[in-house]
Amino acid sequence: MYEFTSKHKDLSDYIFLLTFDKKRKTERIIIGEAVAVRLRLEKNMDVESEILYDETRPLGKLLVDFELDPEKEWHLNASYLADNFAGWKPTKNVKSKALKPYIKFLQRKYESGEPSALFAAVKTWEDYWRCFGIADGSDVFLGRVAKLYKPFFVFNERNRLWEIKATRALSSALFADESQVDL
Repeated sequence: MYEFTSKHKDLSDYIFLLTFDKKRKTERIIIGEAVAVRLRLEKNMDVESEILYDETRPLGKLLVDFELDPEKEWHLNASYLADNFAGWKPTKNVKSKALKPYIKFLQRKYESGEPSALFAAVKTWEDYWRCFGIADGSDVFLGRVAKLYKPFFVFNERNRLWEIKATRALSSALFADESQVDL
């Protein structure tokens, strides 16, 4: 279980792994620390503490259940967080109070059970801590999460079918050095 705390912590490299089994018509999603995910996939080792999500589901379920955000709630929360970067004092009480609404939002998305929302929540929190305290940290943070959130609101609400632009948004949301396709 991932914890969204207001304390600075050691940062991990979390990844979202999606594999397909054409014969069984299933998809498997594993979300966790990079090393743990690789061990789970390659050697089938049980490293439960570093794995946040591991499920085999019917093929296409990721697209059917994908996180929707037509109101751009993700962006609004990220902007609120980034706007307060400079104003926060290093004292624990001030930081904890300022972070509470955002932590609550991320925790709710994490507990939703939808893998894209879970991953976005964890990745957002990790990026927040990576950017906090650096020069232009709020701009760097907003740039990172904008790409991460883009697929959440590029969706055709009327018939709930993915459009070509949604697929493009999903692929452009990944940084080239952060994605790998192995068929």
